Amino acid sequence: MRGIVTSALLLIVIHSSGVVAAQKDAGEKSLYRRVGGYDTIAAITNDFGRRFDEDPDLHLFDIGFSSDTGKRQIQMFIEFVNAVKIQYYQALAAQEMVGMRNEISRISSETAKYSRQLLNIGQQNESEVLQAEVAAQEADLAVIAAEHARRRALTSLAVVVGNPTVREATLGGSLAGEPPRTERAAAP
Repeated sequence: MRGIVTSALLLIVIHSSGVVAAQKDAGEKSLYRRVGGYDTIAAITNDFGRRFDEDPDLHLFDIGFSSDTGKRQIQMFIEFVNAVKIQYYQALAAQEMVGMRNEISRISSETAKYSRQLLNIGQQNESEVLQAEVAAQEADLAVIAAEHARRRALTSLAVVVGNPTVREATLGGSLAGEPPRTERAAAP
């Protein structure tokens, strides 16, 4: 039953920390940070577990679990939150890469177009035009590759989070600034 409680807390933290596509101010802290991070969540989980064990009707669901099992569940919760953070930022990086590749492709296409116009007025030779066109085609292929990488990253995030709709999401957030911190779980 503690696993269910831990999962419920995790869903609250994930939803509120920006994994869903929501725009946040750069200075706003996630719910995870606002409630006190690992220590506070561990204390809440431990308190709920104690109350759960003391309830005569509910403690039957927890028979056979040792205190080490509870500690391990908390450790697994922290590891899960860290895995979500890692996958989220990898997916966000892939999403931003698609945007950059699209911009490079647009610039390369314009360059090829202007090279063709310069050829028409005698300012460039055929090899320079062909070189610009090849660069534009390579940029188009790079957009396709970046989009595939974004889809793979979002699929990985969807697997970790356990929500297949994440694969279709546009993530909010920014890679600029301080990198995300991960929490350390105490040894059981």
